[in-house]
Amino acid sequence: MPGFCDHVLAGTVPGSGGISGQVLFLGDAAEMRATGQEIAFVSDRPLAASAILVEAADDLRGPAADLDVPEEYRVEINGRQVLVWRPVQGNLLRTSAGADRFCERAATVARGALQAGSRANPKPVVDP
Repeated sequence: MPGFCDHVLAGTVPGSGGISGQVLFLGDAAEMRATGQEIAFVSDRPLAASAILVEAADDLRGPAADLDVPEEYRVEINGRQVLVWRPVQGNLLRTSAGADRFCERAATVARGALQAGSRANPKPVVDP
């Protein structure tokens, strides 16, 4: 994932319908780390990313490849954690409307991962 965490917001993910997690804004803008020096930074790779990180109650074994993921979005599942992220060209290009749209779309993907993972890892039934 490109960038360093600029901002982390924890709580209910906006537009998610109640999913708790963290919204992460990452950036790698040279001008933010210049320390008084002039820096030229030219790259054809994304320089920033937006992400949400949510955690399930149990390990997930859902098939990330089977999820309906919007173009340019990526999903990583590791144990109980689901990370949905999207690269962006620069951290200074974000808008509040774009951040809201990202949160809604990413939360839909995260919800699908949580549901698929819980179906793939059902709780064992214990007879009394």
